[in-house]
Amino acid sequence: MDIERVLEEVGLSGYQVRVLLALIQCGEAKASDIAQLSGVPRAKVYTILDQLVDLGLVDKKPGRPITYRTKQPKEIVERLKLNIETEYRKKIKRFEDVEEELVRVLSELYTPASEPKELIKLVKVGEPSERDEADVLRGEEGNKHCFEGLR
Repeated sequence: MDIERVLEEVGLSGYQVRVLLALIQCGEAKASDIAQLSGVPRAKVYTILDQLVDLGLVDKKPGRPITYRTKQPKEIVERLKLNIETEYRKKIKRFEDVEEELVRVLSELYTPASEPKELIKLVKVGEPSERDEADVLRGEEGNKHCFEGLR
């Protein structure tokens, strides 16, 4: 399993994944150590760590220096799932808030299409005449047209 890809698919950025995985491997660390382990620029690590704290995946331990630690793996997975569900509910709520207005606006723009007729071009090879190309209609009308040509 490509854990980095899976974590990105559930909504984490590449830097968030790298920082989280580095922190999981060392347990508890300072931001400077996490930057070195993850390969994420030190200036970005602080922002990424704060984002991971906001997502509920990492705890920030006050003191000098400030240290960070991850939650238990089971907690991380449950929290990621909860974050996805919460975001999904927000999107559904936003859509429901504009649903009626969206239908109204789309209805104003809508122009119904005429009844579609499916056409197939037939080309008879070797018979030079006006009947080289014929439009054949499908369905009942097409059958009627086809049988008329046989009479």
